[in-house]
Amino acid sequence: MRLRIMSEILSVAVLATPLLGQSNIDDAQKNAWSENIGWTNWRDANGTANGVVVGAASLSGSIWAENGGWINVGNGPGPYANTDGANFGVNMAPNGDLSGFAWGENIGWLNFGWASAADPNRPRFDSGAGRLRGWAWSENDGWVNLDDGTHFVAVASTGNIPTVSEWGLVVMTLLLLTAGTILVKKRHPAIV
Repeated sequence: MRLRIMSEILSVAVLATPLLGQSNIDDAQKNAWSENIGWTNWRDANGTANGVVVGAASLSGSIWAENGGWINVGNGPGPYANTDGANFGVNMAPNGDLSGFAWGENIGWLNFGWASAADPNRPRFDSGAGRLRGWAWSENDGWVNLDDGTHFVAVASTGNIPTVSEWGLVVMTLLLLTAGTILVKKRHPAIV
């Protein structure tokens, strides 16, 4: 009986937990133009499993460029320190301004923090429009245009962006499920 109850609780928790890592970039607005490597696709990396996720405080996942390969925006959730090659990624301030670095094996560093807050071309997430704006800079690749009027990167639903406290709830749920499973196994070792 207890195993059945634990099984039902686990099923509800798993169904209630969002798919972590699944891209939330809009399928219709997923491309940005780079002057040297052409189109970049922010959604379809590995069938959206590795595409970019716009979170409350950072970006995570990968961008695919046919002429530039994979570009990692962070392994999230951030914020990222951007102190070395092991701790890098694109951070997002509460006002939507982007900062930090993405890394592409073929293009090097892609800088999202090159501009001052007053610069109208600074990279940022426009929460009202649900899209990225501005420009990112790569020393080896040049400018990536996030602000084209026709081709831009938009988020499918800004309501699906988890806040920092929601990420905490996901982690807490997983910890409680693990502890409950261990407890049931200790009390009932014959139950498989």
